[in-house]
Amino acid sequence: MKTKINVRKKIHFLIERFFIVACLAILIATLSVGLSYNKYDEQEKQKNNLQKIHSMLSQMVVPSMIIFDFLEVRRLLYMASGSEETFIIIDSDGTIIMPDYGKIHFSKFVSHFYRSISDCKNLEVTYRYIGDKKYLINCSILKNNDVLLSDKNVGVLLSFTNYKLFSFSHTIFYFVGILVILFLLLIFLFRKMLYRQLLQPLIILKNNISGISTSHASSTPYLDEINNAPAELVEIKEAFERLLLSLKDEYCGRIEAEKVNALIDLAAGVAHDIRSPLTALDIIIKDIKNIPEEQRIVIRNAANRINDIANNLLTQYRQSKNSELCDTITNIKSELISELLLSLISEKRVQYRNDAIKLMINIDEPAYGKFSNISASSFNRVLSNLIDNSKEAEADLIKIRLSALDFGNQSKLCLQIQDNGCGISSVIFQKIMNGENFSTKEKGNGLGLPHAIKTIEKEWGGKLNIKISDGVGTLIEVLLPETTTPKWFLSKLIVSPEDVIAILDDDESIHQVWDKRFKDVYANLKFINHYNPQDLLTSHKDNLSSINFFLIDYEFIGYNENGLDIIEKLNIADRSYLITSRYEDFHIRTRCEKIGLKIIPKAFAVYIPIVSNKRANKCMCSVKYI
Repeated sequence: MKTKINVRKKIHFLIERFFIVACLAILIATLSVGLSYNKYDEQEKQKNNLQKIHSMLSQMVVPSMIIFDFLEVRRLLYMASGSEETFIIIDSDGTIIMPDYGKIHFSKFVSHFYRSISDCKNLEVTYRYIGDKKYLINCSILKNNDVLLSDKNVGVLLSFTNYKLFSFSHTIFYFVGILVILFLLLIFLFRKMLYRQLLQPLIILKNNISGISTSHASSTPYLDEINNAPAELVEIKEAFERLLLSLKDEYCGRIEAEKVNALIDLAAGVAHDIRSPLTALDIIIKDIKNIPEEQRIVIRNAANRINDIANNLLTQYRQSKNSELCDTITNIKSELISELLLSLISEKRVQYRNDAIKLMINIDEPAYGKFSNISASSFNRVLSNLIDNSKEAEADLIKIRLSALDFGNQSKLCLQIQDNGCGISSVIFQKIMNGENFSTKEKGNGLGLPHAIKTIEKEWGGKLNIKISDGVGTLIEVLLPETTTPKWFLSKLIVSPEDVIAILDDDESIHQVWDKRFKDVYANLKFINHYNPQDLLTSHKDNLSSINFFLIDYEFIGYNENGLDIIEKLNIADRSYLITSRYEDFHIRTRCEKIGLKIIPKAFAVYIPIVSNKRANKCMCSVKYI
């Protein structure tokens, strides 16, 4: 089937065609007016000539009619008549005198329209059809001008002149010739002017735009200047240049944004890959006891450095991807304190990498899975200021510890920041506790500690205690009330000796971590290990009911499906746990809460309590959420 191609005509062709048609129309209209005027002029001349002929012929015919010399009258009529005109006389008695009586159609016309001399007035200068031809008819009364007869009417003189539809004079040919030459000259001049001032700038503008559109390496969005162009074309050129500049800026911005996003995604992937072996390394570090302390410190510092790198990468990822977590950043809500603290310490280590200062952090295992109602951004700002204060106090060692305390009806998290700096004098300390903005720094404003006290005590419902000793160092203790664990977070695993556990993770070290963690509780637990989603989706699809619970990673290298997709596809959310470093992602949390799925942060896999639940009979519902 042939496809009809719509070929659009070019603008210069359209303009020239329109102009030529318009000129032809004007030329035809002018010619029509000229021809009409010429016709009118010729008719007027013809009428004037007839009037003169009638007058001269009347003077010659009247004497012959008085003496009734009709032969002379006919001779005179014959001499006056020709191929174009015929003259007829009707005397006072109604007798028709014709030069040629063979023209019977004239006599019939006279007998039909003429009755008396008074009818002559009706036939004076009229156009009538006689037979199939049209004639100009003129009638004049013949009078005897003799004094004795006192102007007696002796008859009428009728003339019949052939009507010519077109009658041209020599003048009209000159007029038409001059008009045609004039219009040809106008067309030539207009076409030249049109090309120079409109078509040429348009073609230049079109070629420049086409060149830019087909060039992938255009270095400038500016078009060449177009000379003699109308203002509208210049405005179009300038508007197009502005559009090109805007598109170039947007294109460059998108390229940069895509590069940044690609780097951030890469960083998140690297952090994810680091977290898995790091989790296994943390397990080993906890249990190594047979190597010297110095070597254990080296290993622990190396692991901390790797953890810092992973935390910094994940922090960048969260700041860019979690735009929908603005409420989390600015508003107070339940936050995992241990993860916020680890990320902050990693940032501070990077900040102090060129300073002779050591940051040490210790998180008690019971405090790893604890939450408190705070603002994440304020927490980072307050803790950062407190750590900076220790550095400004010329400390070279800052120890940070997070522990969980039980105060009867209220459980609290205790965050301690201890340094070996010069400390705070009792005088300055008293001013700070009284709410005064006091600072010993050159450019300080004294807002650090007062702001920290106000934020912690009034906004978070906590308590800030400061223990000082002149010249010895400072211990700052922050107490935060523990809050209810969010629905998406799993704080404890309860297993039974008969449980069958399926693990889906593409990192072998995570399988080893879970193997060690569970076998510390039950040595004979049965594991089914899967290293890619396809294994779980196909190999054991018919045996899913025999598995008590699943530990499933979120991301898999080389697969579009994530752990959440697999859990939803297999409909196993009621006995599955999602293991991921991206637990802070708003979309992941929302999806998990929607299907009742619990999350275990990957770093928390080392510390999550695994509780034994002995029973006599095997129960398929052995997993409990806490």
